[in-house]
Amino acid sequence: MEIGKRMVCRPACLGLALILSLSTSIAVGSDFEIRLSVKSEGREIHTKRTDESPGRGRKESRPVAEIEHDKTVVLSWHAESKDKSESYEDVLMHFFVVEEKKIGQAEVPKLSTGVVYEGALTMDFRPRDATDWRATFKVPDPGTYLVRVETIGMAAKHGHEHFAAIDLVVK
Repeated sequence: MEIGKRMVCRPACLGLALILSLSTSIAVGSDFEIRLSVKSEGREIHTKRTDESPGRGRKESRPVAEIEHDKTVVLSWHAESKDKSESYEDVLMHFFVVEEKKIGQAEVPKLSTGVVYEGALTMDFRPRDATDWRATFKVPDPGTYLVRVETIGMAAKHGHEHFAAIDLVVK
């Protein structure tokens, strides 16, 4: 009798675990937000959403900023925990500008070459905590670049990382 109960319970328990896992994934969709903007010569392009990695489906295209080469660019971002009770410790906020092959490419370029700007800081986010960053730089060469801000270290707690990205076309 004992063996039969376990066999019936296992599929039921696995099904319940799957449902709980999916509902948790859906519930944390807005637990953390990143907003990114690129400004140059009075024009500003900014993100409207925070994406997740690994993603949960089809992604919309990234915003595209067009600027002249060797002009001053202001990169700014805002990261905020929207969670009312959960804390996230030792979150690495990683941000960079790197040359990419084409606008909207899905693959994040390796940061071994073509990096124009890169930085990182480690943060603890208590419920409703936020941080901002602003940097000024120039892109010396024409080309297509990815501007990205991402979390590193949140996936262990709730299954995904967060990021915001803009494509930068330098003419």
